[in-house]
Parts: sequence; C-alpha cells; structure tokens
Amino acid sequence: QEVRIHTLRNRSGMQIRVMDLGATVTEILAPDRQGQLTNVLLGSQSFDEYRKGFAGSASVIGRFANRIRNARFPLDGREVRVTANMGEHHIHGGREGFASKVWSATTGSSHHSAFVRFHRRSPDGEEGFPGNLDVSVTYTLTDSGEVRLDYEATTDGATVVNLTNHAYFNLAGTGVGLLSADQAHIGSSQRSICRRS
Repeated sequence: QEVRIHTLRNRSGMQIRVMDLGATVTEILAPDRQGQLTNVLLGSQSFDEYRKGFAGSASVIGRFANRIRNARFPLDGREVRVTANMGEHHIHGGREGFASKVWSATTGSSHHSAFVRFHRRSPDGEEGFPGNLDVSVTYTLTDSGEVRLDYEATTDGATVVNLTNHAYFNLAGTGVGLLSADQAHIGSSQRSICRRS
C-alpha cells in the first residue's frame, strides 16, 4: 500500500512533514535564534523503523492511549475484553493500533495556515473495541509558527476512545546533546471531540 509524506510550510520557512502511516509526524523544521532551520522532533530516517513500530515516533495513538488493566472494562452493564498486548494488559490500541494503520489524507490551506487532515474508520470489533469509530486528525501549521492537532471521532455505538500523539522533542535539534524520554516529551495542547451519531 502506498504511503505518502505531506509537507506543510509557513511564511517563515518552518516545515512539518507528516506521513500516512500512523498519521505520523516525521519532521518539524523550526528556525533557531539565527533563523537556521533545525529538526526539533525525534524521528527516524528509515521507513522500516516506522513500519516496525519505532518507539519514539510521533504517531496517532488509539483507539485507546494508555493502559487498560487486565484488558477489559465495563460498558453499559457488560464487560468488554480487548487485546492484551502488554502481558495481561492492553496498551496504546493493541497489537495493531492506530499507529500501524495507513490513513487517508487531504491537504489544504487558508490565508494564514496549511493543514493535512487524516481519516480512518476503526471497524466494530477491531482489537476488541465495540462500535464503528470514524476518526479524523488534523495537523495545522500557522504563519505564526503554531502547530495544532485537532482530533474528532464519531461512533455508531457505545465505546471508549482516548487519542493522543507520542511526539518527543529536542529543541536544540536532532542529535544535539543527550536527552531522556522524560525530558523530550513536552506536554501539548490538543483538542478532541467525540460524539455518537
């Protein structure tokens, strides 16, 4: 299946590259104090690493980010069992979560921003989760240098959903200094909407 990389640019030359596999950000080129562009995102130069599940990749995590204890939860008076992929527990969407899926993408721009919008349908029963879930994730780069992620999910039945992105950053630039995962993971402001149709 074809996987494309989409490049967003703003007026100052800042760039974001995002690929269809996992709706993954592969590079954020931001200007430093001298105006030189440097990649501030932890990533890989190898597509195979992303395909195999590169641990630091800035992919969309879902259908449920974080852990579900004992890979089961109550919902509407019944117990739902999902894929156990961390011992007896479920983490980050299961064995083949959203980060491993190829998403469809559309790009566009307005007067002060460029965006790429990814969409996929998670079918009823995928990794054990109930309900068909239509998910869209939009990455926007504004001319003022703002990078925004907007999530939207619509379901046709009762379910759980908890989406995030696993981006790790080094604001000094890729390969500069030593950095732990805790230092690299910067809290981000993300908006999400989920509604039942």
